[in-house]
Amino acid sequence: MRKKARAKPVLTFHQRSDGTVYCKDEEIEHFAYAQLRWLNKDYFETPKPLDPERFVQDYLGVTVQFQRLSSLGDVLGTTILEPGSIEILNEEGQKELRPAARGEIYIDTKACYDNDCVVNYTIMHEAWHRQFDMDSSGACLCRGFCLADTMKEIVQDHSKPVKEWREYRADKYSSYILMPKKFIRIKYKEIRAEYSGSRITGGKAKFGWKVIAELAGFFGVSKAAMLNRVRELGLISGNVYESMKNYRPQKKTAMNESP
Repeated sequence: MRKKARAKPVLTFHQRSDGTVYCKDEEIEHFAYAQLRWLNKDYFETPKPLDPERFVQDYLGVTVQFQRLSSLGDVLGTTILEPGSIEILNEEGQKELRPAARGEIYIDTKACYDNDCVVNYTIMHEAWHRQFDMDSSGACLCRGFCLADTMKEIVQDHSKPVKEWREYRADKYSSYILMPKKFIRIKYKEIRAEYSGSRITGGKAKFGWKVIAELAGFFGVSKAAMLNRVRELGLISGNVYESMKNYRPQKKTAMNESP
């Protein structure tokens, strides 16, 4: 007898006539966690990084495509909304049209600086579009530079235009599924314990970045994205967050030797 397929988690949302999805941040977060449990019921037993490429393959049945999408490097990823073709740059740097199916996800690793952290975030960003923005107008949805990667706190602003709302929700989804709050709190405590439980204060920005760097490295995200997530979870204060954003390490200079 064939086993009955397990039902996938469902996100309740309101959808406007232009295809834009509206839902609360906490609903996106709960949905992301439900997806992780759907893949593995014991997922949250031990902190672990997510493999975005495998998630997209196993959950959405989509194989992520890696191509050069722009000579300017201003497009990190794109999701195909309508079947047709996509313009890519071939190995010689020449523009070339290739067939593209609806729902395919493309990532530009060069635009992502060949950086796994940016690639991971971009894949999950596009995964949101693949799930909830396929009814949007246009032939594709492209990701430029994500809010979470540019040190801006993501704040709800009801005056945002439609496109910004789409990108906002895709960024929030990426943040939640790559950096689950339970895991972040556990690892944050563990890493601080390695430094005798030292607190991160406004005057310890250098130490703070050490902690953030270890967290970011473990979860496979950028340090900027992790800083925003740690602030969002209340693990550091607003003052510490601002101090760390503005921190610039002093450049080491060689001492002038006496003649």
